[in-house]
Amino acid sequence: MHGPAVTADLIVELLNENTSTSQTCTIYHFEIDPRALHQVDSLLFSLLVLKGLTDSRGHIWRCCSRDIYVVEVSLPVCEDNTENAPTSGPEVFLNLLPSIQCLSPLECTRTRDATAGYAMIDMDKFQSEEYQLVSQYLANLQSIPVPKSLRGQLRFLLSCCGLRDPTWSEIAYFTSFLAVQLKTCEKSVFCSVINGLNNFAVKFMIRMSRVCLSTTLTCVLMDLYL
Repeated sequence: MHGPAVTADLIVELLNENTSTSQTCTIYHFEIDPRALHQVDSLLFSLLVLKGLTDSRGHIWRCCSRDIYVVEVSLPVCEDNTENAPTSGPEVFLNLLPSIQCLSPLECTRTRDATAGYAMIDMDKFQSEEYQLVSQYLANLQSIPVPKSLRGQLRFLLSCCGLRDPTWSEIAYFTSFLAVQLKTCEKSVFCSVINGLNNFAVKFMIRMSRVCLSTTLTCVLMDLYL
């Protein structure tokens, strides 16, 4: 949900377009731009509490008890017990709902164990061929072994990506972009026959992947390679 205006008409239309006729559970995922949060607080209350939503033409969407509604939004950070903490509004309403907080990569490296209510490292993703390939190349260049633990691998990627506190998306962009380039180098005839070219190409691609995370190139290069 984003844009200058988010209305009940739009949401009801989208829900109807994605309605399943089967008797199985359907998961509706709402990703909300924080800037649009104050536009949709009443709509979320209708959906999540009243279990229904009505558009301007009188069409009614009724929530099914077997369906699941997931709301993804980045809430502003407020210190507890401060005068600046909001006492009303959509943030307070959302905090009353069952929730899972997604820790940032940096926060995951500082958290010793998984905590209830927090989403941490995606084990399957870090054990994938793409992540392992990138970690192996980065470790080889530094003449060190690849960290065995997931948290160790995450710390290692954080130290190599070029950003101090990247998001999960930025970690994924860095890894995906670099993995594509490394696989291309492996298939290149020139990199295999010209002495030193493969090492030079790998170092250049790592630097290029870091630049890819910069503000000016993110929108262009990320969409191109993902």
